[in-house]
Amino acid sequence: MIARAAAAAASALLLLGAITACAAPVTPADRDIDPLPVEPDGGIGTTSPCDELWPDQPFGNDPASISILPTGWPSDPPGGIRCSAAMTTETTAIIQYVTDAPAEEVAAYYERNLSSFDPVVSDGIGGYPVVNGTDGTVEFGIQTDDEYGSIVIGIALLE
Repeated sequence: MIARAAAAAASALLLLGAITACAAPVTPADRDIDPLPVEPDGGIGTTSPCDELWPDQPFGNDPASISILPTGWPSDPPGGIRCSAAMTTETTAIIQYVTDAPAEEVAAYYERNLSSFDPVVSDGIGGYPVVNGTDGTVEFGIQTDDEYGSIVIGIALLE
């Protein structure tokens, strides 16, 4: 069981790494435009910070479409602009945000609001906090990044 959980955690982190590695990085200082609100259908305006950070991202933006999203998952983080929320396979999902909030505050928000998942905060990509947790049914990895002002969440169903 522990080996399976470790393998799943590694898969989630690889997913996060692959997604962030493919991103066209733009620092928060480069974003001098006002963000456009997320439209009711989940669409995002073409000049939003989301489009600058993840141009041509193929994902939707409807958290309700994530069938594996755990009950009690917290709302969008303070100051976060949700860029995508979608299932990426039958057993994995992604949620992406841009934010001006410091990475440590974002990690603390998720650590506090996901306490039932026994979250662990550690150094992630670039030394920024990553929050990992599981309830035995699903696991997640939340990578923060002050350099680009991004939050990438990978969620995986444990089989």
